[in-house]
Amino acid sequence: MEQAPTDEITPVVTDKLQSLMEKKLTEVPGEPLMARPVTIFRLPAWFHQIDKELCEPKIVSLGPFHRGKESLRAMEEHKWSTLRDFLARNMNVEFEVYLREMRLLEARARECYSETVNMGSDDFVMMLLLDGCFILELWLKLEAGQCSDAVLFAEWVGYGITSDLCLLENQIPFFVIHKLLAIQGRCGENCEGLCPLVELIYNIGPLSLVAVFHFKPPQILCSEVHHLLHLYYSGALPDIQLERDQRGLITGKPCLQGLQFFPWSTIFSKLSSPFSQSAKSR
Repeated sequence: MEQAPTDEITPVVTDKLQSLMEKKLTEVPGEPLMARPVTIFRLPAWFHQIDKELCEPKIVSLGPFHRGKESLRAMEEHKWSTLRDFLARNMNVEFEVYLREMRLLEARARECYSETVNMGSDDFVMMLLLDGCFILELWLKLEAGQCSDAVLFAEWVGYGITSDLCLLENQIPFFVIHKLLAIQGRCGENCEGLCPLVELIYNIGPLSLVAVFHFKPPQILCSEVHHLLHLYYSGALPDIQLERDQRGLITGKPCLQGLQFFPWSTIFSKLSSPFSQSAKSR
C-alpha cells in the first residue's frame, strides 16, 4: 500500500537552506534598522536606454561601476602617471601612509555605493587611491599651470572628462579625495568654513562655476559633500533650494533632488573651455 505524500522537508535540506540564507544575511551591508549612507547609485537599465551619455563615462572611469571597460583603458593606464605626480608633490610622506589611510576608509567608502561592490580589498583600496589622486592631480596641475601632460590635457579630452566628472555612476566619495589632500597638508582633517578643496574645485578647472558662470563658491561643510556631482549641483542650483543651518552653511541634501533641472548640454559645452584654453597655452 502506497504511503500518502508528506509536506515535511528533511532536516538535511532545511540545514542547507538555513545556512545559505544566514550567509546571505551576514553579507548584507550596514546595520539592522539603520539607514545606509548610500550616495552613489547605478541608474536603472531603462534610463541607460533613454540617454546613455548621462550614465556612462567616455574618457575616465571613477569608482567601481565602470571600472575595467576596454574603451576607458587608456586613461586607466594614465592614472599611474597622475599617482606618481601626486606623490611627488610631498616626498616627506611615505607611500604606506596613503595606503593605510585608504584602507581605513574602505568600509565607509563601500557603504556609499547602492549595491555590493564585488572587488577584493586590495583592488578596492587601489581604486580609491588611483581615482582620488587622478581627480586631485587634474585640479592641482591646472592651479599651477602645469598643462604639459599631453594625455590629460589633449584638447579632445576636455569635454569627455568634464562630463565624466558629473556622472552619478562615476563617483568616489568626497571624503576620500579630501583625505588625500589632507595627507599632503593642503587642508585640515576637519575644515571649518570654506574648505580649500571646495574652493579649488570651484575656482579652477572643468567644474569652475566661478570662472564660467560667476557663481560664488557655496559655503558648504566639506564633511557634508557626498561627491563631485553633489558639490557641483549644490552650487549650481538657486539658493532658494538649499537648506542652511544657523551659520548659513549648506547642510546635507539628497544628491538626486533637483538634478532634472540641470541644463546639461549647455553646461558641458561651456565647461570644456578650460581644457581647450590650457591646451592652447602650452
